[in-house]
Amino acid sequence: ADVRAVEVQQGAALAAALARSSRSNRKLDKMEKEMEVASAALRSLHGNLTLCEDELERDVLERRALEHEFNELEENEAARWVTVAAKQLASRPPEEGHCRASSSSRPPGANYKEWNQ
Repeated sequence: ADVRAVEVQQGAALAAALARSSRSNRKLDKMEKEMEVASAALRSLHGNLTLCEDELERDVLERRALEHEFNELEENEAARWVTVAAKQLASRPPEEGHCRASSSSRPPGANYKEWNQ
């Protein structure tokens, strides 16, 4: 009878251990599924981050191109205004007491109107 009691006790202990093992396996399975979901979420975030980095790089390149274009336009506009101002100055007769700068310099004492004709 003592042997039978020991066998029952060992059987009960074995059943309890199996129950604990089964619960642990279910917990591990649940954790494994959660890890798979988290891993998929991380892969998705990584993909989104890569897309954002690519978009940012395109935006930076576009901004540089626009800045370059703007600078060229600004330089062209400044050059145009200088040309307009130079033409306006060239078409005006010199004021009294001022000399006119030109590529062909008038000899001192020469009459302005006679020299420009």
